[in-house]
Amino acid sequence: VWLAACSILAIYGRLACSMATELFVFRHCLRSTPPRIHNADPSRPELDDARNFSSVPLPEWGVPSYWCTEGGMSAIEDTGRWLARLVDPDAIVSLVADASMRDVDSSLALARGLSSEGLVSSQASYRPELFSTLDPEWGAPRCSMPATAEVAAEAGARLASIPQP
Repeated sequence: VWLAACSILAIYGRLACSMATELFVFRHCLRSTPPRIHNADPSRPELDDARNFSSVPLPEWGVPSYWCTEGGMSAIEDTGRWLARLVDPDAIVSLVADASMRDVDSSLALARGLSSEGLVSSQASYRPELFSTLDPEWGAPRCSMPATAEVAAEAGARLASIPQP
């Protein structure tokens, strides 16, 4: 979720952003996770469940896997309230978010927090191509994956340029 705030100046009857533009970039809410471990060795099923690595029960999140938890939504809303106190009350505020449910929910919670302090924000725009440039949830990719040989060459050159410890 991106939040951009731009103070407005009236200059000869025109509105313009002042030079003081602030950009806040957030991940997403605190979310639930499933006990399944991704990319575990399929020949060792005992390694694909996080419960096998803990002596205490894993949390019961109260929501489906990968959804925002109730506390996670509250934390984002509280963050919106906190940010609203830092931003010029006349600022134009824009929210841009990915299209996954947790990101949409996070942007809405952030907007609720901002508006509860009197800061008006535009409706969030959902732009998955900005967050996943290779494989967005919808829309055309902004980038293409470079060839494996190109990635390997760049990684090798980078490693060669970094002094080893």
